[in-house]
Amino acid sequence: MLFAWLIYINDVDGLITESRKGMFVDDLSLYIADTDQTRAVARLNDDLQRIYNWSITNHMVFSYNKFHIIDVGGRRMKQSNLQQISFGQGTPPVSVQAKLLGCMIDSKFSFIPQIVEVTSKMKAVAFKLRKLATTRSGLSPFELHNIFMSYIFPRGEYASCIWIFRVFLPYRRVFFKQAQNAGEIFHISRKVMFGYGKRWRTLNNFYMDCMRRIIGVNDESPSSVAVLVRMGIMPLQYEFVYRAVLWYIKIARGETDQLLTDQLESFSGTDSTFSMTCFYQHCGNYVKQLSNVGGVNLLDVGLRQRKEEVKRAIFMELDEYWKGLSEARLTREIHPRWEERKLPAIMGRRYTHTVMHRMALGRGPLRAVIHRRREAKLQRCRYGCEAKEDAFHVVMNCTKTKGRREIIKKICLKKKIEFSMKTLFSDLQLQDEVESLIGVFLNV
Repeated sequence: MLFAWLIYINDVDGLITESRKGMFVDDLSLYIADTDQTRAVARLNDDLQRIYNWSITNHMVFSYNKFHIIDVGGRRMKQSNLQQISFGQGTPPVSVQAKLLGCMIDSKFSFIPQIVEVTSKMKAVAFKLRKLATTRSGLSPFELHNIFMSYIFPRGEYASCIWIFRVFLPYRRVFFKQAQNAGEIFHISRKVMFGYGKRWRTLNNFYMDCMRRIIGVNDESPSSVAVLVRMGIMPLQYEFVYRAVLWYIKIARGETDQLLTDQLESFSGTDSTFSMTCFYQHCGNYVKQLSNVGGVNLLDVGLRQRKEEVKRAIFMELDEYWKGLSEARLTREIHPRWEERKLPAIMGRRYTHTVMHRMALGRGPLRAVIHRRREAKLQRCRYGCEAKEDAFHVVMNCTKTKGRREIIKKICLKKKIEFSMKTLFSDLQLQDEVESLIGVFLNV
């Protein structure tokens, strides 16, 4: 079988004369464009007939039912013309969408079916995270995030660089002189393009649900941005774009297959052609923007430092956005900067650990949160402090936690750490003591 496959790969290249072709391992794609529909069908049939004749001669008959004919472009072919495409004695089916090298291609090149499919694949393995990420028991945030990035995220990451810019940025089609909002560059503030809202929200909501479960705040609804800042991670669109940027740099520097580098140079050589690309155009513009933000030309950065430099520039951009928001007052006090953080790998109890994160996000089982829309007296401390029972009171003033608070103050003095809400909820050296303080307050 392997010998027959090798013969096929060697011979098929010479059989195709009318169409352009794409070959990868045992996948073969034919592309044909013509102003005359009848002539286009005749040219494609000539190539298919030669392949069919070769298969009969070499006793390797292909099932035409597994073929996919996809009509793309601004002008649709007549159904009667599509039905004239033949392979041997049969007519291959006309499809609206089909997989090509694992990526779902549709007739409009919207990649919406691909987004739907990766969402389904990610949800199918989410049980690996959910069963280990409850508020009362489970693994540490570091371990849970590793599970997500190892088992769940890769199912959405594959081929994401092809479609992620389509979701957030316009592109020029052949039959438009210029795209609306042409020249805009990817940014966290950009809204989803028309037609992608429902699919992207579904995927992004799933991602945020997983992130909330990792730190145990899934039963509440804190700001999505605050959750990401607390964890020190990127939004989902940036996770995809980060990987797209790395691919673009490798292609531009000639570190991948030479065909990709030649393709980029060919497209970028003509403005009209380059403006019709989605990945190359928008990713190239974004690389320039990140280079300006980080103060380093990313195209000149070596392989070892590249990931760190790209991440540094991305977090600098995200930090500027975070500083411009007015939401999540307490989280802003604890985390004035949106930067990459190391998630806790060790914790005392899962419950007190998750409460610590909830308090840092302005949530938690505190009366000021539970009764925030009711009378002020209902928000007072449960231990008779005559003060509002919020995160600041629990950690800084409550009589119930005075003993643990004094211990933390001594540790801060010894290690020359400032005793403040910022250090208490962000310094990993104080994590165990803060969890113990919370445990004393909640009697757990």
